[in-house]
Amino acid sequence: MERVFCPVCGGRRIGKLGQNLYYCWDCAVEFSRTKRGWQAFEVQADGSRLPLKRDELAGSVLLTLDSDGASVPLGS
Repeated sequence: MERVFCPVCGGRRIGKLGQNLYYCWDCAVEFSRTKRGWQAFEVQADGSRLPLKRDELAGSVLLTLDSDGASVPLGS
């Protein structure tokens, strides 16, 4: 089971919205995997999305849990 952590707040309450698109219930951002890493979006009241700047990201590596429950970088 893949476990993704939020790149903005490090939260673990993540929902999957689509292929490579996730939502963090802790800080209310959407984020997706790109060829260059991760892109996060602030969701507006009208449903539109504004990209967050790189300096607004936590700078942490997104992690997943392997089959033994150990944390490993996502995409490894």
